[in-house]
Amino acid sequence: MDTDRQHLAQIKAESFNEFFSEVIGESITHGRGTGGNIDKAQQIFESDKPTIAQYINDLHFLFIIAGLGGGTSAIAPLIAELAKTKDILTIMVLVYPFSMEGEHKKEIATKVLEASSRVADGTIVFHNETLIRYYADMPIERAFEQLNAQIFDTIQTMINLIADSGTINVSLGDIEDILCKKEADHDIAILIGEGTGINRNEIATQHIIEQFQHCKLNAVHKLLLYVQRGEDFKLIDLQRIVDKLKHQMSAHNISIRISTPYKNMGDTIRIIALLKGSKADKPTEEPDILSLPPEELESKIITGSTNRKRK
Repeated sequence: MDTDRQHLAQIKAESFNEFFSEVIGESITHGRGTGGNIDKAQQIFESDKPTIAQYINDLHFLFIIAGLGGGTSAIAPLIAELAKTKDILTIMVLVYPFSMEGEHKKEIATKVLEASSRVADGTIVFHNETLIRYYADMPIERAFEQLNAQIFDTIQTMINLIADSGTINVSLGDIEDILCKKEADHDIAILIGEGTGINRNEIATQHIIEQFQHCKLNAVHKLLLYVQRGEDFKLIDLQRIVDKLKHQMSAHNISIRISTPYKNMGDTIRIIALLKGSKADKPTEEPDILSLPPEELESKIITGSTNRKRK
């Protein structure tokens, strides 16, 4: 969905021709976008609310992907709020703009990110700034292909977490128990770590720990670990990962799901850690994710907050 007809047509032609697309707010923007005006978001959302509701009515699980910094992005948390009223489990995947795009876009992005964190079950944040650090000498199209691939892999991993019966399994209820918090003073965090090679377990686990250090949680009440792995992943590997994370997070209530083996993963593993815990009484000494320097944004850093009770 977009308010800019020309931009949506370009995206659809280049990448998503087989998927549904919809220009929203045409009666307000005439298909020309919002011009960076987030005040139009509510008006556009209300004008197209019946259409949006029609597309999500029968869903149990929803991903909302939005590039932050423009006026249209402010519609994303409104869609998430609508999904909440329909008891749809909603994860938002948000892309934070380059610092070179200026303070105005950063201000819009921060507002939308904060609004999203209040209404979505989980908020996944990617940073364009990492492209400059790791792919600065790569042609622009190829650099953005790297980011798109990371976003796709993350979403696919989340889907697998829910759909994969696994070698070691947990129920969907265990996942919902974390994502759908019932206590007002609780938050969730979704962390992803990946490692390749002989030290893959240590690398992936360290990525999780580094992200956890930026979580504003006083205590972890429940931890769910999902490990995607190749065919040579051993029980001793699992034990070492669980022991280290359990120690670092002081977690006692732990659920584990191990994927069926993926032949194409080779010597790579990917860990997802879903955490539910009490909010910190005061801000942590660690810097906020939005102020982290690019070198600390290598890992996908994912935060979440839920504000609803499941029916």
